[in-house]
Amino acid sequence: MPPKKDSTSLDGLPVEDLIAAFRDDRVLEAIGTVFENKLQNLIAAVSSLTVDLTKAKEDIDVLKRENDQLQMYIQSIDSVIQANTTLIDQLDSYTKLDNLIIKGLPDSYATVATNDDDNDSASTIPRDHRDTTLAQVINLCQNHLKVDINAGDISTVYRLPIKRADTIKPVIVRFSNRRSRDLVYSARMALRNSRPTANPV
Repeated sequence: MPPKKDSTSLDGLPVEDLIAAFRDDRVLEAIGTVFENKLQNLIAAVSSLTVDLTKAKEDIDVLKRENDQLQMYIQSIDSVIQANTTLIDQLDSYTKLDNLIIKGLPDSYATVATNDDDNDSASTIPRDHRDTTLAQVINLCQNHLKVDINAGDISTVYRLPIKRADTIKPVIVRFSNRRSRDLVYSARMALRNSRPTANPV
């Protein structure tokens, strides 16, 4: 008795029929066309991704270069700022050489000294400035330090905010020239004999 043919089927088709179909050039061509279309779609997708990836890499390279340039620029700016800060500190220190701080100079110092010291030097203080801080400083220099200082020798004068250790607002004086400042500073020892004992200047 001859053996039975294998009747196993795939999707309702006998295996033998499928094998026979695969031997048909038309079937193979049709299957090849399907796979080719699928492959072409995959190639197109990969090509598109490759283009995008290449562009992204170029953009990243550009951003890296820009970032490097910005870092170099920031470093150069930082160097300039540090150099300028040093220069500003030096200039600030230099300009402060023309300044003196006077502590303990009362608000009424000019008026009292002018009334007490009836001499020619007191009359050199402008009458419209008798009660100002400028007049007080000029009066101190002329009448107590015996230094010939007038309003033209002083660039700026104003009182500073009072601190805990002070009972009277300190006065900062910026002189127009270093010579005048040095004369006043050198004459400060004269205050030991002339200053009020209650509120020493």
